[in-house]
Amino acid sequence: MIELSVVRDLVAIFGVIAGFTYYVLTVRNNQKNQQLTLETRQAQLYMTLYNTVYNQNIWDRIIEARGYAFTGYEDFMEKYGPNSNPEAYSKLQDVWWFFTEMGVLVYRGYLDLTDCMYLVSSSPLDVWIQYEPVIEGLREHHYRSGAGHISWEYLAKTMYQTYYSGGLDDVYAEFERAIPDISLPTLEEFTTLSREKKKQT
Repeated sequence: MIELSVVRDLVAIFGVIAGFTYYVLTVRNNQKNQQLTLETRQAQLYMTLYNTVYNQNIWDRIIEARGYAFTGYEDFMEKYGPNSNPEAYSKLQDVWWFFTEMGVLVYRGYLDLTDCMYLVSSSPLDVWIQYEPVIEGLREHHYRSGAGHISWEYLAKTMYQTYYSGGLDDVYAEFERAIPDISLPTLEEFTTLSREKKKQT
């Protein structure tokens, strides 16, 4: 016959096991919820940036900025500076500060570098290379800290390093592996299939 003390010990042991199991499951559930919340916020951030790029004319301004020609800081200020061409300078400021803030998001880990490149391709890098002499001139003559647009510089150089180290090849290969191995119909076949599907519903 099992003694009462043994039964008490077994109940206590099973209680500890049940409590520990409950704790582990609760922690795992909380971790899953936190991960889901993080992914949701990142998706919301991505869509906010997407809307900014395509609905607030940032992309048009990036293209316009790429078309400006100048030989250096002084020439830039004569052609596109705030006094000589305030409209052009204002548009450039929109682009520069957009890339600067995007650099902060990438640096802080809120935005993945590859997501950034899906949004605006290599534009932060391309525009940085074009305007680096101007930014350096502004740092020397106007920006008090001497480090204006530093997070944009971080973004551009990180992007360059990732692009030329082959880091993006892995991302594209991952997408390629995920594409279903099927053949799609021609446009004519697809139209016919769509009409038949509509008739069935």
